[in-house]
Amino acid sequence: MLRALALLFALSFANLGHAQGMLLSNIMPNFGKGSGGFSALEITDNGTRFITVSDKGQIAIGSVLRENGIMIDLSIEQSFMLKDPQGRPSAGRNFDAEGLAVDGKGGFYLSLEGPARVWHYTSPTATPTQLTVPAEFANYGENSSLEALAINTKGEVFTLPERSGRHSTPFPVYGWDGRNWSVRFQLDRILPFLPVGADFDDRGALYILERDFQGLLFRSRVRKITPDLTSSTILNISYDNLEGISLWRDDQGKLRATMISDNNMYDWLPTRVVEYRLDD
Repeated sequence: MLRALALLFALSFANLGHAQGMLLSNIMPNFGKGSGGFSALEITDNGTRFITVSDKGQIAIGSVLRENGIMIDLSIEQSFMLKDPQGRPSAGRNFDAEGLAVDGKGGFYLSLEGPARVWHYTSPTATPTQLTVPAEFANYGENSSLEALAINTKGEVFTLPERSGRHSTPFPVYGWDGRNWSVRFQLDRILPFLPVGADFDDRGALYILERDFQGLLFRSRVRKITPDLTSSTILNISYDNLEGISLWRDDQGKLRATMISDNNMYDWLPTRVVEYRLDD
């Protein structure tokens, strides 16, 4: 019975339909036993490279394998256990890494839960610098805070909590100006989905990956927030536990959204990566 339930849970459920996107790839890379828990994703170098981070503090870097532009596999080439601001390795410690945003200079920002904070790394092997922690970050739960992290073309970092408190309370979207965090705008909370990933496109629009869990079924939604703060839902889909999203343009100038699932470090659950072409 348990094996049957596990198999059912691991399967990708049928697409629930989408308004402004076309599914291009739906793969389960074989990252090897003990790998997984990937909560964030960045696709770089015109769709040929990837960076992902697990909620145990492992960062993995590798190649995206494609045939005629279609993603067919991901291959990890380098893997590092990240350090905390005291230089201590993440292995075996509470290191709930959730959001990832590359800075375009060889480094990246990382958002973490339990407690909520954001670190900046100049390289995967560097000791990070912790950004200022505003008092309101302490109000967010250990397992429901800074899941989503994104950086825009100006180099400004944005994050928001997974939960906002009451169901009627919008999500505060924080921006980092290089010195301090401030609430740049608020995102309406539309039940039952909660934000778990984010990324900007090259035109300044912010895309929020949201998740809902109902028993054995995960549902996901992608919302687009334009620079004038117009919000619209562009994808309603259902595949495993999608937590990371990356936006990039292909050789034809088409916008793509690549998303990765967190298998919670269960070897019997797959890591799934799906890719959509978006109509922007």
